Amino acid sequence: DDPEALAMWKEAGADVKGTRVHIDRDLLMSLVSQVPSEFTLNARNPERTVKVGGRNTVFVPMYGAPYVRDLDNTRRYGSLEDLNNFHKLSYMSPALHSSSSIICEPMEIPVPKRHLHIVHSALQHSDKPFMGIVTAKERAEDVMKMAGIVFGDDYVKDNTVLVSITNCNSPLVWDATMLDAMKVYARHNQPLILAPFALCGASTAASAVGAVAQVNAEALAGVAFTQ
Repeated sequence: DDPEALAMWKEAGADVKGTRVHIDRDLLMSLVSQVPSEFTLNARNPERTVKVGGRNTVFVPMYGAPYVRDLDNTRRYGSLEDLNNFHKLSYMSPALHSSSSIICEPMEIPVPKRHLHIVHSALQHSDKPFMGIVTAKERAEDVMKMAGIVFGDDYVKDNTVLVSITNCNSPLVWDATMLDAMKVYARHNQPLILAPFALCGASTAASAVGAVAQVNAEALAGVAFTQ
């Protein structure tokens, strides 16, 4: 449900019928082959810069928890104070290469401006690489503006400074929200993690073979679209 993405696929040579896109093997592989096998993820502190891909392993805090469990063993909604503390802890941990972004959701912050506080916290409390926001086109654009403030707009144009994660709406749908965010980050030459949402027997076939085939198609379609 994204006319711009459908038009882009049609122009690239895919067979577009309504909202269904059929990508032939040659087109798919020609686009996927443009993806580098390795890239440098630059941190504000050059000593924290890491290589992603190849034989490198990068450890990142988890992403997107609505709840936290505190030292009294009480589960509750996450807050901005919790997020600040998690970013400080990820900064201090030598085993972590990134501070992520939404380690927990600061639920007391209104959604329309929550992303600003999340990214600000990641930038304020750590000089490690961080992650972007993908819940709306405008929020992704805000993240790039904030990255420009920290790194300098000219630097951001030519260097990878953040990674964002987008979810396929399995089965076989890349929806408008995710595509909008993908377009923003791809146009800024920032990398994306493209994650199918596989729940075997629910959003995929119950069989392992069927699930792997579907997830492979979803991931490859997303990777090709970024290019």
